[in-house]
Amino acid sequence: MGGGHFFIFLSPAHTCIYIKWARQQLGYRWKIGNGKRVRFWEDVWFGTSSLVIQFWKIYMLINGKGASIADVWDGTTLKLTFRRTASEQLMSLWEELLAIAGSISFSDDEDSLIWELNSQGVYSVQSLYATISFRGNKHICTCYVETESPSPYSYFSLAFG
Repeated sequence: MGGGHFFIFLSPAHTCIYIKWARQQLGYRWKIGNGKRVRFWEDVWFGTSSLVIQFWKIYMLINGKGASIADVWDGTTLKLTFRRTASEQLMSLWEELLAIAGSISFSDDEDSLIWELNSQGVYSVQSLYATISFRGNKHICTCYVETESPSPYSYFSLAFG
């Protein structure tokens, strides 16, 4: 095989799937209200990624995956159980997780999604388009793809403004 370039052409259906993925993964974050709609582990509500990603080693040992924040945090106790005994290193991560849970402040409002790709916090086609067309300048990640030539690796970056 010659050349090191590759192109991905998306059908309209695949483009729609990509846009849905981009909206869900790149720009939305949950604002905690009553904690009933937001999944503690799987949704992005603290930091820039879900707690599954931030605390993978603990997540793999926890029972009750998929529970809402309101189900696992009562304001004082993190109501999660381990499937087996945790090491001292995992208990250190557990203490970090307790500190994050302690930062939760419930209200009577419903949980709501915030679109982080514009200053108003409201989704717009323009802000999503700027993200997926790489017109911005904020770096998200660099991904490496193994190829045969001219170099063993090619890469692409995701960026938004």
